[in-house]
Amino acid sequence: DASCDWSSDVCSSDLTAKQTLVFVATKHHVEYIAALLIQSGYAVSPIYGSMDQTARRLHLARFRAGTTSILVVTDLAARGIDIPGVENVINYDFPNGTRAFVHRVGRTARAGRTGWAFTFVTANDLPHLLDLELFLTRPVKTCPLKATVEANEQDPDSHVEQIGRASC
Repeated sequence: DASCDWSSDVCSSDLTAKQTLVFVATKHHVEYIAALLIQSGYAVSPIYGSMDQTARRLHLARFRAGTTSILVVTDLAARGIDIPGVENVINYDFPNGTRAFVHRVGRTARAGRTGWAFTFVTANDLPHLLDLELFLTRPVKTCPLKATVEANEQDPDSHVEQIGRASC
């Protein structure tokens, strides 16, 4: 599928060596996603709003120093955090509004650098995706996940897509 050409560029690079910011909806999602990533062998720093301030600073310092390459955060926890050099933004949960999307994605590709932003979209998120495309005044590049394509072949009512957007 021509709409998925970007994936070969992303997959051909070593994403684990790059700084990645993962946005999730709640503290529980932060803990769950961080645990899954750590269990899979990734170096992860979790941050959420109700986390002890000392722990937040420690996790952020580890991410900034490159000790960890993935920072899993909620929108609230990410406010006011400036992290230069973020190369990937992953919206595990669809952002709550178009401005939140722009704010999240704006964390990558700063100062003339290139970067990637990915958003997982469920069937319930499709109206928000349409709102986002209207706000951006252009369509967002989409690519179904392989498992989703297989699931859709078995159950045509199932619909989950990964949205990729190159940021310049």
